[in-house]
Amino acid sequence: MNANNNQPAGRQERDMEAKVSIGVPMPASLYEKIKLDTALTRKPVGDMVAEWIEQNVDPGDFNVDLETVMGTPIYREKVEPGVPMKMLTVPLTRRDAALLRMEAMRQAVSVRALLRNWFQENIRAWSVTPIDEAV
Repeated sequence: MNANNNQPAGRQERDMEAKVSIGVPMPASLYEKIKLDTALTRKPVGDMVAEWIEQNVDPGDFNVDLETVMGTPIYREKVEPGVPMKMLTVPLTRRDAALLRMEAMRQAVSVRALLRNWFQENIRAWSVTPIDEAV
């Protein structure tokens, strides 16, 4: 038994390894680029995001400014009219999802906006498609 709660000691670790899925609406062009990249690298989207979380999010630093949190607006992100969107599902462990939420809170953006911005910045680094070479 764990000293903090009535759960067996191993159950808490298993719960953190359980998968959760985060749906992120993406512009169709970025969605297709991500799917092409996952096929070329043979690396699932969840693994790419988990690697980014491990490299860029410090789990020991939980300093979040209260002013930032209180100033973060709670709203639905609006999309430009006429932009076709596709839903990208990102499977993550509960630990990675919690770290992602913490980083989004630190940056005062939504989790979806954080993921979308990260994909837009980093997807070109993973692979160069024939479309990119033409540009």
